[in-house]
Amino acid sequence: MGSGVVTGRHLIIPAFALLPLVVEPHLGEPHLGEPHLGEDRPAMTRAEDGWLEQELRLEGGEPRTAVSGRFQVHAAGDPGRLARILSSFETAYRAFWQSHLDGPRRDTGAAADRLVSVIVFARPESLRRAASRLGIAQPAFEAGGVFLRESMTIAVVNESALGRVVEAALVHEAAHLLNVEILGPGISPWFNEGLAGYCQYSQLTPDGRLLLGELDEGSELRLPQQDGSEVLYQFVPKKSLSYLMGQFFRNRRLSLGPMLDADSAERFYGENAQLHYAASWTLVHMLAQGRTRRDGALRPKLDRYADLEREARGGRAALLGVMEMSMEELDGAWHRHVKRLW
Repeated sequence: MGSGVVTGRHLIIPAFALLPLVVEPHLGEPHLGEPHLGEDRPAMTRAEDGWLEQELRLEGGEPRTAVSGRFQVHAAGDPGRLARILSSFETAYRAFWQSHLDGPRRDTGAAADRLVSVIVFARPESLRRAASRLGIAQPAFEAGGVFLRESMTIAVVNESALGRVVEAALVHEAAHLLNVEILGPGISPWFNEGLAGYCQYSQLTPDGRLLLGELDEGSELRLPQQDGSEVLYQFVPKKSLSYLMGQFFRNRRLSLGPMLDADSAERFYGENAQLHYAASWTLVHMLAQGRTRRDGALRPKLDRYADLEREARGGRAALLGVMEMSMEELDGAWHRHVKRLW
């Protein structure tokens, strides 16, 4: 689900490593046995149940299917809770963009009422083995999750029942799906990942509601291994902020520019991936929740920038124009916002 480092007898998997790294991997010809084969068919056909049930099975938990809204979840454990979280999140996220749901929109190729298949694989090797059936290309199945736009499928890994970690990964991937539907397929990589991270790090209430913009306290889970060591999985949004503060200390002129200029999602799973993820979601948080002395609340500027993204005209120049700032001024406002969040 992510790379880690060994500390004593512990393997620590930091929050950034659990982020899904690929938004829309290359899809070849449709594969027989995809979990979703059309609006009028169930997500798993009987002919394909065998392989999928095996790859979903966790120790002590049998695979089940649950539906809430248009999300059909296949998982061991409690798929009903995951389906309810996703359905509730969709409602909250569409409300977040309510002013952008009317008027002419680009053809995204993803109808808002189309069934979404969600597959929660038992372990990373399960997702890897299923990759060819799902049409997932490298390096997608090396990540913790993936959204496949053509087949409307979300796939994540839930190694040893990771709880809040997998819930966050599902919200991240569902945000990518909704970004395409609401803002269009031409959305900039930084905005796509930043919005997904903003949602992923938002607080989840005990009853499964997402409070957008309110940072989740996160969670940690220690899993004993057969060799006597432990794996520590961490989903702690504050650690992302601490990481950024460390980057600011090392480079007081750290800029958003390279991230804003990225024209491919590859920037988010290559070198400096951790930095780009942290920068993107905190910049979106600033635009959605932040204020400046000159402009007051920045949310109206976020809406105006989203209009440009819907026209596939996002990026550095577009954002600076909307913000009426130089690159140095935007970097300064971002630095101050991160420090306030921290």
